Amino acid sequence: MNKTIAKGIKKFFSLNSLIFFVLILYVAIFWVLVAWGVLTSFKSYEDFRVNIFGLPKQWMWNYNFIFKMFKVKVTNVDGSMNDVGVFTMTWNSVLYSVGCSLASAFMPMLVGYMCARYKNKYSKITVSVIIVVMQLPLMSGQLATLKLLRQLHIYDSIGGMILLKAHPISFYFLIFLAMFEGIPKEYEEAAKIDGAGNWKIMLSIIFPMAWSTFFTVFTLSIQIGHRHKRISSFPLKSI
Repeated sequence: MNKTIAKGIKKFFSLNSLIFFVLILYVAIFWVLVAWGVLTSFKSYEDFRVNIFGLPKQWMWNYNFIFKMFKVKVTNVDGSMNDVGVFTMTWNSVLYSVGCSLASAFMPMLVGYMCARYKNKYSKITVSVIIVVMQLPLMSGQLATLKLLRQLHIYDSIGGMILLKAHPISFYFLIFLAMFEGIPKEYEEAAKIDGAGNWKIMLSIIFPMAWSTFFTVFTLSIQIGHRHKRISSFPLKSI
């Protein structure tokens, strides 16, 4: 019996080691490609043609040309034109990805907390409505949403895109709902005995317990603005 258990444990760890090695190799391939791209960016065109994979024979700073030439003409909402460079595009892409991801993670967490910790008929209705709306096609309300954004004068802006993400209608809501329902109520009861209010309990006790889940959802929600082709080209004044 002991030999069987030892054999099973050895087989289990062997399988885990193989999976770990494959994942390490998978990640290493991407880092090799990144390193190759960085080294290649310091080569001249002629050097790249004859020396694709080697180190640059003569290191060249090609980024001045890139920063100078990589500009896009953007038409603003008021009809005016302006040139947007790579730094503005990068900055707005960071604002878009981080802002939308924070909104996509925080709103489901907030609504999930309220529905899980405050059980009443309104919380039950909220959960039911969110689940039903999640089943509807996303394209059904897109035209109405775009029309509303134009009327509010926040269309084609990073703020408008972040506002679109600030809703609890996502699978993440169900994750936070289940997590908050699994936290014992004794934490709240002990905090109330010490004189803590509802806001204190939420911000200082319950939300810190959800930090790992929030960080995971935030990481999964991060996305560069590829769904909106012009989002990274907004002038800073449109934020």
